[in-house]
Amino acid sequence: ESTRHQVLRHSVFVVAARDEQVSNFVQNHGFSIYGSELALKYSHIATVSATFCCDYSCKSLGILDWIQILLYVLDHCFEYLCPLRLIFYIDKFHNLLAKTATSHLNLETNMNKIITEIRAFVKME
Repeated sequence: ESTRHQVLRHSVFVVAARDEQVSNFVQNHGFSIYGSELALKYSHIATVSATFCCDYSCKSLGILDWIQILLYVLDHCFEYLCPLRLIFYIDKFHNLLAKTATSHLNLETNMNKIITEIRAFVKME
């Protein structure tokens, strides 16, 4: 099994086992890659979870903000957000993921401006 699959499998088990009342940061969960201890940052909306596996140099709150924006955008752009919609519309999902990652939307805090920019982007597709 590849390292990528091991990280993915381990991350799913760790996040799924967590209580919803605890924080969205998991550190020291016993998994490392290439000698670096990994931390998980995650969030849920509906039945969709977004989990990022990072080393400790990543800014936890910045990653969590970006995850929240990504989930908000996905929820807005996919009516009835669910994992199957992301699978069936994988190209749209990848485009929205790329747009939120490369356009620095996480620097913007006004959700109306974020949605306006995403709507313009979706119309261009």
